[in-house]
Amino acid sequence: ATTYPLPDVAKRGALALRGLGEIRKLIADHDSVAIGPGIGRHRETMELVRRLVITMDKPAVIDADGINAFEGHTDVLSGRKTPSPLVLTPHPGEFQRLTGETAPEEIQERIALVRKWSQQLNCVLVLKGSPTLVGAPDGSVYLNPTGNNGMACGGTGDVLTGAIGSFLAQGMSAIDAAVCGVFVHGTAGDLAATELTPRAMIAGDLNRFLPDVFGVLA
Repeated sequence: ATTYPLPDVAKRGALALRGLGEIRKLIADHDSVAIGPGIGRHRETMELVRRLVITMDKPAVIDADGINAFEGHTDVLSGRKTPSPLVLTPHPGEFQRLTGETAPEEIQERIALVRKWSQQLNCVLVLKGSPTLVGAPDGSVYLNPTGNNGMACGGTGDVLTGAIGSFLAQGMSAIDAAVCGVFVHGTAGDLAATELTPRAMIAGDLNRFLPDVFGVLA
């Protein structure tokens, strides 16, 4: 990964709001944006994320604390000024903070909830879980058949964010990037579980098996 220094909040390691203009200039030179993993929840950082997303004209995937930035501010997402593709990838806890609703266990109820919020937020919504669901603003919902309980560990969601961001950068639509990202991510997890067992897997193992996934799909 290549890093780029940006203003922080009083040396606390949190992105400062005054760095917004610089971030916008960086985004202009790239094909897609991934926001959230490791970003933290400082109030300035949360405000920066909201201001960035509302005017961003590049495809983006938002995860982790990037999603938490919109707790109590879902109007910012539904009222975005640009039609650029946007994918949100919450786990059930992040989903509850974002929407105020608990993801039900019953699959049909969960599908209905994903449909409702993907339409309301006007974005592609990936509700991670068993199974992971992908909802589109047009009301369609996709159920992912891949993945296993060995993926329920810290960091696997970051790998998914990278996969979806990569597909967005390659020109896929938001819904195609999300569906393909979730499927490839889960398949890499299944291959890792076969070789390592679900008990012994960590998030970094998924990267190791991604080439095998693309080899099979090719």
